[in-house]
Amino acid sequence: MKKPEPRVALVHDFLLDLRGAERVFLALCDLFPDADIFTAVYDPVGTEGRFADRRIHTSFLQKLRPDATSFRRLLPLYPYAMEALDLSGYDLVLSSSSAWAHGVLPSEDAVHVCYCHNPFRYAWNAREATLCARGPVMRAALGIVLQRWRQWDWIAAQRTEFGVDLGGANSIDGLRALWRGLLKSNAASVASLRPIIVVKERNNGLGMQLRLVAGPLSDAAATAPITCAMT
Repeated sequence: MKKPEPRVALVHDFLLDLRGAERVFLALCDLFPDADIFTAVYDPVGTEGRFADRRIHTSFLQKLRPDATSFRRLLPLYPYAMEALDLSGYDLVLSSSSAWAHGVLPSEDAVHVCYCHNPFRYAWNAREATLCARGPVMRAALGIVLQRWRQWDWIAAQRTEFGVDLGGANSIDGLRALWRGLLKSNAASVASLRPIIVVKERNNGLGMQLRLVAGPLSDAAATAPITCAMT
């Protein structure tokens, strides 16, 4: 009897326009054409119809119809909106996160792999600049919100799985060949892991590349023995 295909869910923070993170997410969508898409809010016009043929599930914030110019008014609510998305029944969850997508709550037996473009900049590296641009009253209130975001961000990060980058190739077939070779040469290190294809921007910023990542691993330290075995 043929084993059923795993159910895959693709998650992105919000789909309101087409910028760098959304273009990376489009590449993930091309790799998983049958996967369902989950996002906090979605604007088919702002995304130029690029997701029109996909099954898109949105959060309770969709009722407010935010767009690329108004969505920031709802910033305190997005973490809770992501946690409220129903991902039950999916075997693999791939989140594309520059803010909150990594905070979704998959089923206990699902694998969650996060492609983190960057941590939520308003709460981390751009925190001081964000606060300095506000008046005294707003600065105090926003400081409390940003501190809560930091706490939530750290907790959410603990719920995702870690993986080890095993190398790249120019095609899906090339990645499959790479995985088969690793199973022969480093079976003890990688046989218990699941291979995942990741789309990554090239170091020079020109185009995308395909990488083979294997997991899940309990934490970043668990990748070290595998990396050593491959060198």
